[in-house]
Amino acid sequence: MKKRDELNHIANCPTLYLDEKPTLRGKELKSYIIYFESLDENISRNPKYVQITRNLYCSPIEQEARKYWFKHSEKYNAVLSKLTKHIPDSIKKQEAEKILDWKDKIADGIIREQIYPIVKPELIAEYKIMYPKSWKKKLKKINKPYYHFKYDRIINLPGVLKVLGGRDYLSQIFYVKDGKKEFIVCGYNSSSGGRQHLSLMGEAFAEHNEKVAIPTEIFVYNSRNILKHIASYKQLVLIPGVCIMQRDFPHLEMFDLKKCKSRIAVQHPLTLPFYSRLGIN
Repeated sequence: MKKRDELNHIANCPTLYLDEKPTLRGKELKSYIIYFESLDENISRNPKYVQITRNLYCSPIEQEARKYWFKHSEKYNAVLSKLTKHIPDSIKKQEAEKILDWKDKIADGIIREQIYPIVKPELIAEYKIMYPKSWKKKLKKINKPYYHFKYDRIINLPGVLKVLGGRDYLSQIFYVKDGKKEFIVCGYNSSSGGRQHLSLMGEAFAEHNEKVAIPTEIFVYNSRNILKHIASYKQLVLIPGVCIMQRDFPHLEMFDLKKCKSRIAVQHPLTLPFYSRLGIN
């Protein structure tokens, strides 16, 4: 089985969540490290590589006015309650959603008539500081809603790899096979759960590796969304974040880009740009 196909298979195995260090005796073990390189800036707006989401935002002055209402909510909630105390008969006969729409219109009126005059001078003063040369031009847009575009990288990988790519740039998958049963545990540093898994499985794998070598495969998901296998290790390699003393595990290696480069540069010259961008000679 090719290394990439092997990783694809592993990625679709059931994921286990741990709260204590597991017992690994008699089980088949393997480790996988995946480095997610930053997306190439030249394609960071290309819909082939990113999912583009367009969200409509209310105008800058309305945003400030709503913040002001929130800070003085007791006062303005009382005003709204007073103005909406008596619901018109024509509205009462309609469904509840119509009543909410009516109340929203009353609230919008309060914002425009009572709060806009308060926040507008503050917004003008802020614009003068932020945009000393173009504040008059930008001020023309304070009453206009605008669109905000969000660009989320498309991770063209199966199973858990798609999730890991959106969480951290460096992740580790611990693979365990017990008879016919297979499962994986994922470790990374961007969340408390990921760090817990990294430490629990990292320590358990490191202890087992001192008796029976646990192989590790290194992959990179490069700047153009291409998955590459770049190195194989016969012993266990762990990514940073595992809370153990390396001197207690002589056969353990910690993930090091410099060492990794020296082992694969001749075999995989296409990976060299990946390292050069990281400032490694």
